[in-house]
Amino acid sequence: MSEKVAYCNGKWGSESSAALALDDWGLMQGAVVVDRLRTCNVKPLDKDLHVSRLIGSCNSIGIQAPEAAQLTKLIDECVRKNAGAYAGLDFSVVVMVTPGRASHGPRGKVPTVIVHSTPLNWMALRSWYQSGQALVIAKCRNVPPQVWSPQIKTRARLHYYLADCQAEQISLPHAGAVLLSMDGSVTESSMANIIIVDKNQRLICPLEQEVLNGISLRRTLRLAEQAGFKVEFTSVRVDIAGVASELLLTGSSGCLWPASRFGDIAFEAPAKRPVFAQLSELWCRDISLNYVEQAEKACESLKNVM
Repeated sequence: MSEKVAYCNGKWGSESSAALALDDWGLMQGAVVVDRLRTCNVKPLDKDLHVSRLIGSCNSIGIQAPEAAQLTKLIDECVRKNAGAYAGLDFSVVVMVTPGRASHGPRGKVPTVIVHSTPLNWMALRSWYQSGQALVIAKCRNVPPQVWSPQIKTRARLHYYLADCQAEQISLPHAGAVLLSMDGSVTESSMANIIIVDKNQRLICPLEQEVLNGISLRRTLRLAEQAGFKVEFTSVRVDIAGVASELLLTGSSGCLWPASRFGDIAFEAPAKRPVFAQLSELWCRDISLNYVEQAEKACESLKNVM
């Protein structure tokens, strides 16, 4: 397998060479916008949508964003240059932009741009597809819109870190944490949007202004509406989530997967969840890839390598 390479401020080099300077605003104040996409059959999935969202995040905090065409080219190059390092498996591409270095002029005018690849966590994905992901309710709360907009996808994620540390304390593998808003409503996990399926198979999503505008969420809801499901955005209380028939998660790395638990509430096995089964099948058709089977095969492939 070939070595992984990364892009940093005009140069491609070893992955370890892509780093932030000590006086970079991204390091000094955590001012980092980011977008992450996965490959699908070793081609970037939803590339244009991710680029558009990244530029929107940059504009929101005053970073002079690279042109869309430049970012698109960098993503394509990252996939091409790193595909050999993953032995034919799909992987993720991460684009990070900071306001730049304090010593290099007005913040945001000379941004730092890093593009790199990272592996998908196949073991976690297989576990989620087979059994569902166990979710705890985080003790810390999500950042409210009054602090910064949830539409800004940022690496300022101490709240996510604390929530995931809490999830690691339970004895279930690959668990996650759901963050609540300041008023106690359900928002999102550290890596996924949340969809609650009620007893009438209606899809209920947290208020759009309180969560990230997830690209995978948009695909899921588009497919659901085409299939005849009703979708509603509303303030989701914890007790509403607890009486749901299914709880689904959707994000760029895992596409769509179910929850096995939400706090003390247990859900049926994925095979017994009709809405997940139907939407997952629609996802596979839409992206021309059975991502559930892919995770199983990837785990077997990696086991044989090891």
